[in-house]
Amino acid sequence: MNSIMLVATRALVAPKPVSKPRAPEKVPRVVRLLALAHHFQKLLDDGWVSDYADIARLAGVSRARVSQIMDLLLLAPSIQEAMLLDHKALPREILSSEKAVFRLSRVPEWKEQVKGLRGIAAAPFLYLWVRIASQPKLFSVSRRKGSCP
Repeated sequence: MNSIMLVATRALVAPKPVSKPRAPEKVPRVVRLLALAHHFQKLLDDGWVSDYADIARLAGVSRARVSQIMDLLLLAPSIQEAMLLDHKALPREILSSEKAVFRLSRVPEWKEQVKGLRGIAAAPFLYLWVRIASQPKLFSVSRRKGSCP
């Protein structure tokens, strides 16, 4: 008797190309510093450290730098929330300028901080120009008769 042999064949399918894993998203430095400030405050509140000097020793930075980082906690809660939860929604100019954010944290009124943030976002170059123009002159140039221009 003739036996019929069934042979199962599998279609050869090319394997899917392996995609490179995505690099983790780079969180802006000032956002990481704000998160670090909250961590430092938690250490202080829980009694793990007694003062900024202890934090500075543990972190290997100066006390002045710790104070600067902790000043970020003086930002308006709405600004902190935007930075920590949805930093992509903030303009890049704000997050790329640490100095601007630290300067903003020194403004005592939260409403004024929010206005300042909007001002930086609306016209970053104008903000930079006003800041430079308001700096005291480092040197003065006097022209004498017969001197080169």
